[in-house]
Amino acid sequence: MAIIRCVLRGFPSRPFVSTWIKVEGCQGRPVNFLIDTGSAYSFLSPNDAVSFGLIVGKLPRPSAPQYISSIGGAIPNCDLGMIDNYNAKFLTEHSWYELMNEQDDKLLVIKQDHGYKLPSILGVDFLTRHGLRLVLDNKRNFVELRTGSEDIRAQDFN
Repeated sequence: MAIIRCVLRGFPSRPFVSTWIKVEGCQGRPVNFLIDTGSAYSFLSPNDAVSFGLIVGKLPRPSAPQYISSIGGAIPNCDLGMIDNYNAKFLTEHSWYELMNEQDDKLLVIKQDHGYKLPSILGVDFLTRHGLRLVLDNKRNFVELRTGSEDIRAQDFN
C-alpha cells in the first residue's frame, strides 16, 4: 500500500495533496492541490502558474464553456489558458506514485491579473481519468485517494 501524506486545512478541513508537477519547458516543482470533487475541471492557480514562469496569455485557450464554475465563482473562458503536456506524481512514504499524462489530461490556468484567489485544484476530470476516488473518514481524521489496483492513504499530519 502506498501512503500519500495529505494536509487537512481550512474550515471545515479540506484535503490538500502535495504533488510534483513537471510542465513541458519548465522546471518541475511541488504544487499543493485542493482535491475538489465539486469542480468539473482541474486548475493551476495564478500563484502556481507564476512560479512555473507561465504567461497565461501565451498558452492555448481551452475548448471549454464560456464560463467555468468553481469554488471561487464563475471564471470567464477568456481568463484561462491550458496546459496539456505535464506529468504529476505524488510522494508516498516509500517512493513516488506517478500518474502518466492521459491524452485528455489538461490543467486550466487562471490569468494572474484578474484577482482570483483560488488554490490549485484537482477536479473530477483528473480524478475520473486516473480512476481515483476520494474517501474521507472524519472519525479517524484521514483522507484517502484510492485506485482500483492499490490504495493510497493520505493521513493528517498537522
